[in-house]
Amino acid sequence: MRRTYHRLTHATSFITDVEGNLGYFTKCIERSPLLRWEDKNGKIIMDFDLPNTLRDHEPRFVYGGDVIDKGAGGFVIMEALLDFKRRHPDKVALLAGNRDTCKTRLASEVTENHTPARPFWGKGKIPTWVEWSASHGEDLLSKFQYITQKTMGCPDLVKLHKSDGETDHETMGKYLEMTSPVGLLGEYLSETQLMVVFGDTLYTHGGVTRENIGFVPDLGVSLYPPPKEGPRGDRYDDVLVWAEKLNYYFKTEVEDWKKRPKFECEGGRGGEGLMGYTFSAPMKRKTVVTVSHIWKGMPVIPEFEVSSYLQRNRIRRVVTGHQPHGDCPGIFHHSGITFVMGDTSYSSPKAPDNRGTAHASITLLPSTISVSGTLSDEASYDYTTDNRPLVGRLVVYRSSLWWCKAYLPDGRYHLTQPTGWYSLHHTDAPEDELFPLYYDVPEP
Repeated sequence: MRRTYHRLTHATSFITDVEGNLGYFTKCIERSPLLRWEDKNGKIIMDFDLPNTLRDHEPRFVYGGDVIDKGAGGFVIMEALLDFKRRHPDKVALLAGNRDTCKTRLASEVTENHTPARPFWGKGKIPTWVEWSASHGEDLLSKFQYITQKTMGCPDLVKLHKSDGETDHETMGKYLEMTSPVGLLGEYLSETQLMVVFGDTLYTHGGVTRENIGFVPDLGVSLYPPPKEGPRGDRYDDVLVWAEKLNYYFKTEVEDWKKRPKFECEGGRGGEGLMGYTFSAPMKRKTVVTVSHIWKGMPVIPEFEVSSYLQRNRIRRVVTGHQPHGDCPGIFHHSGITFVMGDTSYSSPKAPDNRGTAHASITLLPSTISVSGTLSDEASYDYTTDNRPLVGRLVVYRSSLWWCKAYLPDGRYHLTQPTGWYSLHHTDAPEDELFPLYYDVPEP
């Protein structure tokens, strides 16, 4: 049976990869034409607040994942998102990010009997637990620091979350309580999912690739060591069925973790699939969480299998986070599909929080995408994709290839090109000096 698609008058606000930065989070809300927030006794309360021009639209909000880690406000933000979701369960979608799900390991690994394993991606670069403990000690605090800093890529979480008068062990205990199955993280993950489809727009944390398109793994993917042959599972041709099956997989693994959070539990540690799915290595890239549409700061062309799958399912927009790529959201177009990447967590690497003044609002409307914000040099931008066709294209400017990222009020375009994985060169240029390339997007 051929499915009938209806063009819905949704207006969806998208925020992603806040990573504990409360100031950045509230700036993004203030920029959004659909949202507002207020501080009630130290708690952030979010709600919808549509302008008159959008009163005939149904508001939606999608959070793209990675709530906690690099800033001290992560749990305040997590509480705000959870409260917003519970008050608007059908209008708010919370996506799981790898920085959120990896903390499920802490309940079982920060214990006296567990010996931490060096991450499989860090051989030769990351010290083993034996090497670390020789200089840092073997107590639980040292183990917590090793696991979070060396196997999860976190900053010093004890220093970040320590309150006046607390000991380091008390701060660690507080963090472990918040990230336990009965803590705030357990509540939050029960309300999250891996993918959501609103109309003709697909949202997920990382992206869609040839390896992961339509794929749902069998339950219980091993994390240590990763399976050599990669995960087994099934593929689904219908995108809505794929999303439903993938979210069921995730929910089942979350509940398994909550029932059996430790290695000593009967049947062993639960939720191995939850932990394994958020790493590319054990999944052989068959995950929507830790893949990306960015390679070294530039957009990559979607494989034929991806574009044809999305076209068959009448998906014309894919919205993600996960991979930082400059000081404003990135858009690129290919095969009739628009890819939107919203992670700006390395917008200003020299700033203490790696963000500086940069922040953005992404609003998806039925026929266009509205993007507004502030760049790292404090310049503002505000445009819609329907009347700025150069945005989202690779362009040649002064004999060099650039990604056209935003339209500025003075009529120039904001361009970026990579100088490293997270470092980018920025410039602004007038339209008459730009020569767009519509198809030749480099493959990784």
